[in-house]
Amino acid sequence: MKLRTMGLCLLVFILLAGAAFIAGRWIKSPMADSSLHFFGGADEFRRPVERTPSPELPVRAPDVDGAVAHLVDNSLFVGVENVTFTTTYHENGPTERDLSYTGAEVEVLTTKDTRIYCDLNWQEASRGSQDRGVLQQEVTPCTLEDIKAEGGWISVWGARRGDRVVAEILLYMGF
Repeated sequence: MKLRTMGLCLLVFILLAGAAFIAGRWIKSPMADSSLHFFGGADEFRRPVERTPSPELPVRAPDVDGAVAHLVDNSLFVGVENVTFTTTYHENGPTERDLSYTGAEVEVLTTKDTRIYCDLNWQEASRGSQDRGVLQQEVTPCTLEDIKAEGGWISVWGARRGDRVVAEILLYMGF
């Protein structure tokens, strides 16, 4: 009787350890799709590629990150809360990308001194790669006209003044 109880306890312990292992893998890899792949499955190839930041950009974190909501004259309005970026790949059609947000917008003012850059290889980095090498971020100077209203991700470095940010540097990742 004691042997049977000990065997049952051991079995329950093994099942709990296995469940904890699976839950840990699921939580550990939020960039992977929601299904689990063991032993080098698909989740090994969906992680973004590590990138070395471009020397044109500040080392510190951006003051504002978010979705481009709309443009008015020299101002960008950036959605900063609950930003969702989705990409849908179609076998026989164009790729669809959607960037949406809910909540607050921050006004970003640009001046004649604002340096504006477009990220040239962000899509390559976000797709992930089987080659685990480090990718150098490439940016090129661009203008406000290159920024598409309602489509793209923007990072801003500048001076915050109330609900506004006066931009020193903008980095645009459009699609």
